[in-house]
Amino acid sequence: MTKGNVNYFRHSFNASEDPKIQGLMDDMGVEGYGYFFILLEIYAKGCESEHKDCLVIHKRVIAKAWRRRTDGVDYVLSKMSLMHLLLYHYDPSSPPSMVTISIPNMSKYIGKYKLKDSKNALIKEKEIKEKEIKEKEINIAEKPSRFSEKGAKEIIAESKASDDYKNKIDLKDKARNIREAYIKSFKSRYGTDPIFSVKENKLVYSLLGKTGYEKALFLAGAYPNYNDPWHVMQKHPFAYLIAHAQKIDIEINNPARMFDSQIAKDQLNQAGKDYEYKAKMDAFDREIEAQKTKEIENDEN
Repeated sequence: MTKGNVNYFRHSFNASEDPKIQGLMDDMGVEGYGYFFILLEIYAKGCESEHKDCLVIHKRVIAKAWRRRTDGVDYVLSKMSLMHLLLYHYDPSSPPSMVTISIPNMSKYIGKYKLKDSKNALIKEKEIKEKEIKEKEINIAEKPSRFSEKGAKEIIAESKASDDYKNKIDLKDKARNIREAYIKSFKSRYGTDPIFSVKENKLVYSLLGKTGYEKALFLAGAYPNYNDPWHVMQKHPFAYLIAHAQKIDIEINNPARMFDSQIAKDQLNQAGKDYEYKAKMDAFDREIEAQKTKEIENDEN
């Protein structure tokens, strides 16, 4: 056992699963568990300054700790004894209210915890902080700081050397550039700023994700000058650019393709007319054939 005053005993985290404790709990419920460990505390305090094989104690002390009547202490102690958790008996030479308790192997589970010296703790804490500061200084010396003159120049040089330098613009900056290109072109055509709500601001990001930055910037600036009749009639709202981005891109780059839809309509109309004409001619031929058949039948009669 540790020398000097002891102030704790080890408590296993699965103590409640011990068969002896389980037997006590089966008989007395969780109160039995509490009674036993309160008794261990009392016993350990009695052995605080020196180890004792047994502890002679007044039943009233135990009763007070257990919140029971003094005459009920014997009943609980007898149950613990039957479960082989402790040994207890009365010493004939002692007063009747005194009881002798012995808990086997208790000396193996009690010990002493000493608080760290406050002065030593402060010194140790200071040493740890100094070590952390030195480690940071070493890291800074090995790697140029992003905020140092040398570090900043190296970062800029690396960025300019990269093929993706233009794509380093922040996403918000990209969206702002696209929005400003559309507003400038729209105002040039219509003489007023377009109405931009939260929805339109979100649509700028949609266009950016759909076409990429370069294409989105081009389409946003060119769209208000796109002369498709339907879009002109609608006054080029930004939302329609998102919805018809592919068609607008093709026709802005090749305006002749704007007539594809009209050509297709004309072809459909012509096909319809041809079909109607053919249907009329077929009906006329059937009518002539029927008339000839009727004339033949009359001649035979």
